[in-house]
Amino acid sequence: MKKQLSIKSLFLLLIIITCTNSIAQDNSKQLANKLKSLELAAKDSLIGFDQIRFNAEAMSRGFFGKEYNVFMYHMKRAYLDQTFTLKQPIQGNFTGASISAKPSNPYQVMAPPCNNEGFEASPVGGPYTSLTGWVVAQGQNGFSGPAPAYVYYNTCSVSAMPASSFSYAPVECWINATPIADANFPGGVPNSPLGGTNVVQLNNNIATSGQITRIAQTFPVTSSNALFQYAYAACFDGTGHLCCDQPFLTIQVRNCSNVVLACPNVDVIASGPSCTSGTPGFLTNASGYLYKNWTVQSIDLTSFIGTCVTIEVIVGDCTGWAHFGYCYFDALCSPMNITVNNTQFPAGTAATTVAACGVSTGTMSAPPGMGPYNWNGPGGSGINNNTNQTITTSTSGNYTLTMNPSGSCAPIVKVVTLVFTPSPIASFNTANGCNTFTFTNTGSGPPSTQTYSFIGSGAPVSFTTTATNTVVSFPTPGTYTVQHVVTNTAGCTATVNNVVTAGAPPNVAFTSAPSPTQCLNGNSFSFNAASGIGTHSYAFSPTTGAPAAGNVANYGPVSFSTPGTYTVTHSVTNAACTASTFSTIVINPQPSLTVLPTNPSCGQSNGQIVINNTSPAGQTVVSFSLNGLAIGSQTATSLGANTYILGLTNNFGCVTNTSTTLLNTLGITALATTFVNPTCGNNNGSITLGTVTGGTPTYSYSINGGLFTTTPVLTG
Repeated sequence: MKKQLSIKSLFLLLIIITCTNSIAQDNSKQLANKLKSLELAAKDSLIGFDQIRFNAEAMSRGFFGKEYNVFMYHMKRAYLDQTFTLKQPIQGNFTGASISAKPSNPYQVMAPPCNNEGFEASPVGGPYTSLTGWVVAQGQNGFSGPAPAYVYYNTCSVSAMPASSFSYAPVECWINATPIADANFPGGVPNSPLGGTNVVQLNNNIATSGQITRIAQTFPVTSSNALFQYAYAACFDGTGHLCCDQPFLTIQVRNCSNVVLACPNVDVIASGPSCTSGTPGFLTNASGYLYKNWTVQSIDLTSFIGTCVTIEVIVGDCTGWAHFGYCYFDALCSPMNITVNNTQFPAGTAATTVAACGVSTGTMSAPPGMGPYNWNGPGGSGINNNTNQTITTSTSGNYTLTMNPSGSCAPIVKVVTLVFTPSPIASFNTANGCNTFTFTNTGSGPPSTQTYSFIGSGAPVSFTTTATNTVVSFPTPGTYTVQHVVTNTAGCTATVNNVVTAGAPPNVAFTSAPSPTQCLNGNSFSFNAASGIGTHSYAFSPTTGAPAAGNVANYGPVSFSTPGTYTVTHSVTNAACTASTFSTIVINPQPSLTVLPTNPSCGQSNGQIVINNTSPAGQTVVSFSLNGLAIGSQTATSLGANTYILGLTNNFGCVTNTSTTLLNTLGITALATTFVNPTCGNNNGSITLGTVTGGTPTYSYSINGGLFTTTPVLTG
């Protein structure tokens, strides 16, 4: 049956817990006061707390003075929390962004391999809550309490106290430029052995709240970054604790599933009376602090090629909050290589072949930071259990290299086959063509490869080839260094450099006036060069329907005889440099038409003209015109005798005109008549029609609107 906490004690304890979580700076002195308040408020409820046991544990772990108060507060808080279920056991985390080696968003793109691993892209200063390429987080160190669920971060555990509990966790992450004048390192901290200027500092030399600082970077692993080199310079205060409670530096690796790997995993702690398995090499400075200047080590990531990892670097004060731990850190991503006589050979697999080129002696070096090393060679080589990183031999054959770097899962064994082979020959000739060059390989031919690299502003990109002749253009005039590297099948290289000067290509700009698009009828073009310097030529494609080629800077006017699209190429040669450019000319087709006129009659304006489109397929009529004015349809009406200009505009904007004349006939103006009157009341009179004036024969006659007849005598 669970113990019951008194109402009064529970009330006071909840007040204490609430105050604890709200205090921004919970250092060890404040924690001592809280311990007294806790003991007073929960006196009855702490009856079952094993004070003797935890006093002994505090002594055995080297917690005295304020460290004792910090330890005992944690233990009593944990006892009350779990005995009376005041709050659930927790597995804490760092404040700041979470670390996830595998992006939760499937569309998220991971950072490029090793982004700012050496901190050169981060400006000197701080404290920083984030760094380019790195995630920064901070938390507090803690204890292993009386219940298994209460496990906080130290060098023997994998989680960190949450910010909501004892939340004093300032950011302690700075970027420093080396060398660094740090009194805790006699003579200072020199330049990083990995090169560059900047390094990161995690934590400082003040310990009040068990500060932990972590930086982490996630990246895909490739053959170019499978060797993660790092360098650290650490300073720790205190050696009296158990190893798990000491100030520490931890470097651990997570896989793509965000799982912390058991190895490779590196813990750096100082040895002492209660911690005999610490990291060797620490010295004591004048203040009694332990320090270890730049130490270079490496992590082999070759087994992760094609996947991703997260590198976490964590630095913490001691779990009692009274002893600081801080370090300077730098990193470098490199390929896993074996070096033979200063030539790099890939060594990402268990077996690799390397070559000593053009010599009878080979000096082989193992990857840096992977020691301790052990070399064993073939018979007669004299290499037996050689513990140096570098060996020298004149014997070809298989050499077994065993490396056992700090934090590795098991010794890393590689079989290195050394061969002696002639060096290739690097040599090439250059044929100058102003800004275009032909490089001819006169050294070792295929299967050896040639790599051409160029140094200079605006230089072409590097490339590798096996061709004897290679043509390269330099778009920007200037002087360039051409590096020619020949690599044979054994991986041996030879290099030679030549200097070339690329000329400035002539100005080939030109214009097509008055417009690059014209209609066939009346087209006229003038091609005008922007600069008259040099020898000019204009060529047309296709040639059918195009003008003849020109050889002057300003060519024209010329015309095209056939509709279509033409390419005009303008070439200029000046001082052995030739350049060309081109433009497009469009000749639109001309429409065609026929007209059907109807003459007016009798002097009236009753004539008309019908305009018929006879253009080839692909052309449509946009508008019709009469005497230059648009009309609404293809038929012009109410026309008198005259000459008319008829027009048609097609969908290309081209116009065709034709003319036609309408003729008219005049009306009858006079008619001679002879009348014979009727007699005696009879219908015997007549009218004889005589000469007609005007009109056009033949004539027909009618009286009183009757029927027409061709007889000029009307009777009855």
